[in-house]
Amino acid sequence: MTVPRRLEPRDLKSSLEAGAVLVDFRDPRVFGAGHVAGSLNVAIDSPQLGERVSWFAPSGRPLVLLVETTADLARALSALARVGLGDIAGYVIGSAAVASSGLPLRALPQVLPPELAERLRTEPDLVLLDVREPVEWDEGHVPGARHIPMREVPGRLGELPRDRRIALMCRGGARSSLVGSVLLAHGFSDLLNAWGGLSAWLEAGLPVTRD
Repeated sequence: MTVPRRLEPRDLKSSLEAGAVLVDFRDPRVFGAGHVAGSLNVAIDSPQLGERVSWFAPSGRPLVLLVETTADLARALSALARVGLGDIAGYVIGSAAVASSGLPLRALPQVLPPELAERLRTEPDLVLLDVREPVEWDEGHVPGARHIPMREVPGRLGELPRDRRIALMCRGGARSSLVGSVLLAHGFSDLLNAWGGLSAWLEAGLPVTRD
C-alpha cells in the first residue's frame, strides 16, 4: 500500500481549494468541538469504515485524511483501499492541525439524553431526526422523532427544515455525527448530535415507542 504525502496544516487550504474533500476520522465529540468547515466525519472506530466514506464523499474528488495517529492512518487507508478509494491527496495528523489550518471552523454540539429530553419538552420547534436503519427504528424510537435512514439523507434534504433546530440520533452517536457533517456541508447550521444515541437514551430510562 502506498502511503500518501503528509501535509502540513497550512497545506490544507490549497488542497481543499483544488477540489479535495477532507475526511475527518476523529471521535465525533472531538469533531463536534471544532472541525474544518465542509469536512466529513467518519469515526475511525466505525463499522463499514471505507463504505461510509464511499457513500458520502463526493464522487470523483480526491480525499485528504485527518487522523489522530499513524495507526489510525493505516486503518483508514486499508479500509479505503478495500472499497476502491485510492485517490488520496494527502493526510494530516492531530487535532492541532484544525486550528492551525487557517480555514473556517464549524462546531456540532453534543447533547446527552437528559438535556435532549428537556429540550424536546421545552422547545416545540426542535426536530429529532433518527438516522438508524428501518429495523432499528421498528424496534423502538423516541416519541415524535422523524426517521430518515443514514444513507437516504443526502437525497432527502428537502424534507428537513432549515429554519428549525435539528437534533440527530442513531444508536451511539457516530452515524448521527456523520449525517450532521453532511448537513453542515449542505448549509444547515442549527444542529445537535445526540451523543450516546438511543442506547444512552434507554440507559437513562427515557421513553420509547414502536408507533
